[in-house]
Amino acid sequence: MTKKDKQTEEVMLEIRLLPRASSPRIKISAEGILHIAVTAPPIDNAANQALISLLAKILKKPKNSIQLVAGLRSRNKRIKISQANKEEVMKSLELFSGNKP
Repeated sequence: MTKKDKQTEEVMLEIRLLPRASSPRIKISAEGILHIAVTAPPIDNAANQALISLLAKILKKPKNSIQLVAGLRSRNKRIKISQANKEEVMKSLELFSGNKP
C-alpha cells in the first residue's frame, strides 16, 4: 500500500480587517475579498493577532501556519496559510460567515 502524501499548498487571502467590532464576524464580498471583524483595537498589533487567532480557530490550524505577509499597519491585509487547501479554507470561512458553500 502506498501512503498518500499530504497536500502542502499555500493559500493567499485578501482581507479587509475591521477592528473594534462588537463581535467577530466574516463577510465575503462579490469580489472575493474577506471582510473580517475582530473585537481587538488596532493598537500594538492586537487586531492583527486577533485576526490570526480567529483564522486559526476557524480553520483548525496552528497559529504559526498563518502569516501576515502584507498590510501590517493597514486595514487591507494579505494572509498566507501554509499546508492548506483553497477549497477547504473557503468552505470553512463560508460556514463561519453563515453563507452556504
